[in-house]
Amino acid sequence: MPKHHYGKTVLLALCAGLIGGMVSSQFFFGRPVFAEKKPPHETVVRAELFELVDEDGNLRGSLAAGQGAVTLRLAGKRSTFLNGFLGRNAASIELGSYAKGKINILVDKEGLQLRLFDQLEPPRIRAVLGNATLKNEDSGRIEDRAASSLVLFDESGKVFWKVP
Repeated sequence: MPKHHYGKTVLLALCAGLIGGMVSSQFFFGRPVFAEKKPPHETVVRAELFELVDEDGNLRGSLAAGQGAVTLRLAGKRSTFLNGFLGRNAASIELGSYAKGKINILVDKEGLQLRLFDQLEPPRIRAVLGNATLKNEDSGRIEDRAASSLVLFDESGKVFWKVP
């Protein structure tokens, strides 16, 4: 073979190898694959109910949504609790201890109330600050108290002091 054919043969072999490599990579390997980036952490969690448990697995709290309302309940180890309710027409926060009594703050269509309860079972209301609806024992007439009123109740649940 003459010397000038060696250069043409090498050039032809290089071109054939390049073309063959390109064609074979299209048929046998497809598109190149690269490692995906790590997805970012979620910043939003969507659920209808969240439950909080302690190290022993006891339920200590919950956050729930349903029937047009949102409810938050938290319970401590020593019978302390906090309950929150947010509905369409009312909002309420209740906190206290089963052994010491509870406080309830209620906002509804009637107005605002702060109510104090004793520790008996079932808890009895002992004081109301704000809008109160009272039933007169003698006449049976319903009395709506002003938002600035304070009403105190005795052990039997009867009104013993009210202002204004």
